[in-house]
Amino acid sequence: MFKIEIATAIRQTLKQGYNFYKFKSDLLAGFIISLISLPLAMAYSIAVGLPPATGIYTSIVAGFFTSLLGGAKYQISGPAGAFIVILAPIVSKYGLNGLILAQTIAALIMILLAMTRTGSLVYFIPHPVVVGFTSGIAVVLIVISLQDILGINIKLNGYLFTKLYVLAKNITNINLPDIFISISSILIIKNINKLKIKYLSKIPSFVLAIISSILATLIFKHFGFTVQTINDVANSGGGSGNPFKINQDFFEVIVSNFSFETIPAVMPAALVIGILAALESLLAARMADNMTQTKHNPHSEIMGIGISNLLCAFIMGMPATGALARTATNIRLGAKSPIAGMLCALFIYLYIFSFSSFLKYVPLSCLSALLFTVAINMLHIEEVKQILKSRHKFDIIILLTAMLLTAIFDMIAGVSVAMFISFFIKIFEIANLTKIEIEHTPNSKLVNISGTIFFANSTRIVNQLSRIVKGSTNSIIEINFKNAILQDTTAIAEVINFNKTIDPSKVRIYLSKENQVMYDNFVDI
Repeated sequence: MFKIEIATAIRQTLKQGYNFYKFKSDLLAGFIISLISLPLAMAYSIAVGLPPATGIYTSIVAGFFTSLLGGAKYQISGPAGAFIVILAPIVSKYGLNGLILAQTIAALIMILLAMTRTGSLVYFIPHPVVVGFTSGIAVVLIVISLQDILGINIKLNGYLFTKLYVLAKNITNINLPDIFISISSILIIKNINKLKIKYLSKIPSFVLAIISSILATLIFKHFGFTVQTINDVANSGGGSGNPFKINQDFFEVIVSNFSFETIPAVMPAALVIGILAALESLLAARMADNMTQTKHNPHSEIMGIGISNLLCAFIMGMPATGALARTATNIRLGAKSPIAGMLCALFIYLYIFSFSSFLKYVPLSCLSALLFTVAINMLHIEEVKQILKSRHKFDIIILLTAMLLTAIFDMIAGVSVAMFISFFIKIFEIANLTKIEIEHTPNSKLVNISGTIFFANSTRIVNQLSRIVKGSTNSIIEINFKNAILQDTTAIAEVINFNKTIDPSKVRIYLSKENQVMYDNFVDI
């Protein structure tokens, strides 16, 4: 039952042979990906309500150990925008204690999924649900990012409409320098590489946005304007005056402040974190397989991301998962192995110790601009259009349910209700595939039943059989389950109870032996 698969990607890489040529490719890819990962890690961490250090050290630990212990060759792991809508309410309500507890439980769930080899069951989540909740999360991220884009120094708690109300109420408190930096950053991110300037085109647009925003911040501050930087949030969420240092440890937060009452409170969020981390990682790994014609090991990948999340909890990090966009970029940059992801983590570690005095001037408005652009990409507009244009009305219902409930309330509501609806719609569709056909002979009727017979359609089948019996006198009815599949005892009980209501002096019912399994099921009972 239990089988541990770990570090399959790195072992496969070393087995196939690793040379200096591959290392150079991994080094370049890891370097450029690290430049993209660093600002995103800070943006995600601040959006949750934690200091930048939390996201940065999560990128380092998760990025290194998922690549080392996972089952996907090209995966880049770290904090993800999808987690923000789950983590922010936990931090707001239960503080760092609740977050680390939820993350620890989520990590153990992922490790259990990997050990029992059930992690790949997340592939059974329907595509409209995935697109729906991802788009719903994107809507919330856009609203959250508006706070710092507009320079409104407030906390946005509560559900979507509450956030919008608070923003509208404080719209007079906008800060023009922050708006200027935000718009400039978005324009740079979206358009700088389109200019095809010889040297600038080789630098990630996120990095150019960060550098230009720091310069703009220094100019604004020189002339007496106020611009919020990450240095200004250094004391939030367990900070200690240094935005790149975490001053608390796992045992101080969890052991000394442990409360059994917190466990059931954070359990739903922990379950969602575990499933979402596994889902995002496997989706990214499968996308990488399609791009490179390789095959990942899902059990090893979930084990790697599970252990990485556990390690992140120990260093007071935040949940991490495989990043779709960064993984795709890693492949396009020519990465050859998981070592690219490990080098990416080491580069981020190097930046913090080399450029922390420079990075502390990164304005919050620029990081929110990064978050805004990520959220726009997460909307999956083309996929949403494709589903809405399809003829599958049930898929449209599932998509809109997941999207609206995730955006308006939270991801737990969106995913659970959408999955519930999807489950019953699928049962309805399967139930309606069952067919009953009648073949007439002079003194008998042959009733052919095909399809799946289970609790959802057993009553309908019995009602149809009753109508057939009512129209028959002094005849024999043979029921043939040749092309039928029996799924539960409800159907057996319904048919047996129906048979008891028949008057054998008028009609006799026999079961065909063509489907021996079905025949034995009825005879045994």
